[in-house]
Amino acid sequence: MSECDRQLELGAYHDGQLPRERRPAFEAHLADCGACGAELRTLRALSQILSSRRRPVLPQDLRQRLYVAARDAAVPGVIRLVKVLTAAAAAVLIVATVRLMWMQPSPAPARAAVVTAPDAWEQAALVADASVESQNSLAVADRNDLRMASWIATDLSVNRGRNGQN
Repeated sequence: MSECDRQLELGAYHDGQLPRERRPAFEAHLADCGACGAELRTLRALSQILSSRRRPVLPQDLRQRLYVAARDAAVPGVIRLVKVLTAAAAAVLIVATVRLMWMQPSPAPARAAVVTAPDAWEQAALVADASVESQNSLAVADRNDLRMASWIATDLSVNRGRNGQN
């Protein structure tokens, strides 16, 4: 019955599964569609034949053996899967732990503090508040270091004020 695009609804209608609100529209379609009407008559005849037949009954012992076999077949597969997944998770955990332990940096050896002599400009900054006479007696190179130190100190204090730092 590939002639009609509503064939999926036909089975639901026949089985009483089509929603009530869609039934009137489908029944109107059945009146107009010969293919769906013929298919519905075939389904009804087949249902009549099948309902008139006696259903075969399995003996109780056979039914019980089937239930047990189905239960036993399902459980080992699930247990086996759980065991495999647990082993895999444990292996991942062990590998990750070992890897993390090897990645940890070793503690750095203690170092002695190294004190170096201040640069020339740092020394000039230390004596920046010296008297004018002593500044005039400085060599030209020392005066240049003094200017550099003053410039750096001024620049740092301006930048600190701009950034909100003290």
